[in-house]
Amino acid sequence: MRNGPIGCDRCGSNWGCHKQSAAVRTRPVDDDRTRDLRILCVDDDPDIRLIVELSLHLDPDMRAITVGSAVEALSVLEEQTFDVVLLDALMPELDGLGLLERMLRGEGGPPTPVVFLTADALRRSRYDRAGVLGVISKPFDPMKLAEVVRALVTNVGSTRVVGY
Repeated sequence: MRNGPIGCDRCGSNWGCHKQSAAVRTRPVDDDRTRDLRILCVDDDPDIRLIVELSLHLDPDMRAITVGSAVEALSVLEEQTFDVVLLDALMPELDGLGLLERMLRGEGGPPTPVVFLTADALRRSRYDRAGVLGVISKPFDPMKLAEVVRALVTNVGSTRVVGY
């Protein structure tokens, strides 16, 4: 019975299992969707930082660090490299666009792709023109954030606004 069918019939329900005889070809998964991602989240709201961190950790291959200001972000970016920065658009002292401009001038180490997190729908076109990977609307679905971030990072080349 080793390579034969297995079955069960009880009270009108039929259950069964049979060995697949054809060879199944598989290919190794080696694309960007499976690689580890290091993410820096910059947001002045501690609740948003916590939600982002917990949301991204739903994907076991994502490593998130959160900071509360643009100045902290520049300091962390000088010392560590990231695959993407999730950047709050509206922050005191230095807003998201201001931080992006400083990053583009070379402050904060090597260039790092940026995704804006914003509830400010009126300035979305400005974010798009700034050359970011995407714009994620607040409020966002915490259960889908990791999936959306990975999709934005692996589909580099076109800026998209993501509202979900």
